[in-house]
Amino acid sequence: MSEHVRYFRFVLSFLLLVGALAIGISALRYWSEHGEADPTRYDRPTGSTGPVSYRKQIKPILENRCVVCHACYDAPCQLKLGSWEGIARGVSSDRVYNGSRLVEAPPTRLFVDAQKASEWRKRGFSPVLNEYRNTPEQNRSSSLIYRVLSLKQAHPQPTAGLAPDVLDFGLDRKQSCPKIEIFDLYEKTNPLAGMPFGLLASIERIKSRSSDGSSRARRTTGPRSFPRARKPKSPHGSAS
Repeated sequence: MSEHVRYFRFVLSFLLLVGALAIGISALRYWSEHGEADPTRYDRPTGSTGPVSYRKQIKPILENRCVVCHACYDAPCQLKLGSWEGIARGVSSDRVYNGSRLVEAPPTRLFVDAQKASEWRKRGFSPVLNEYRNTPEQNRSSSLIYRVLSLKQAHPQPTAGLAPDVLDFGLDRKQSCPKIEIFDLYEKTNPLAGMPFGLLASIERIKSRSSDGSSRARRTTGPRSFPRARKPKSPHGSAS
């Protein structure tokens, strides 16, 4: 084995070790600041007590913008947004269809192989909603859905031309399924990974009627920016 190959392997192993340490430190820091998660919080859907209705306001957005990718068995990260149960189940980095797999994998059929969010946690799924302290601020900062939407608004795609080459739309692309505990690190290294992936977020085209009755597209300034997800105060004092 040549010296160049040995050096390359050493550098690669070192970088992998550094990356694993960074992820571990990020997760430990998150747990020390936010305490222990409650995986049973979304075992049952709770009624809305505020002005926002899931069925009237949230579900139509998911159906128009999200389920085109996140509805099938092979949805990215197994995140199925077509039902409340799919949202509560969360994400998994395991692929449903894996051509390199030689032995069978445990099935993860929604409504069949587990019935509650806490049961899916035991099967390796991570939440996309906040399972830490139940406060308005925490419900934003510890929600993976909120964070990836905010990331897209912070790093929008160009409104004209082709998508950047760094965006991989291939069917066999590597999955990216971060957990909320390491999302601070993830968004720094993957600024273009916001959702909806590969779609515009800053400009909408709204159908309107002109004076002569013909339909035309009117550009708007787009949706209002999400309120910034501030880091909640640590129960042990100021966060570092």
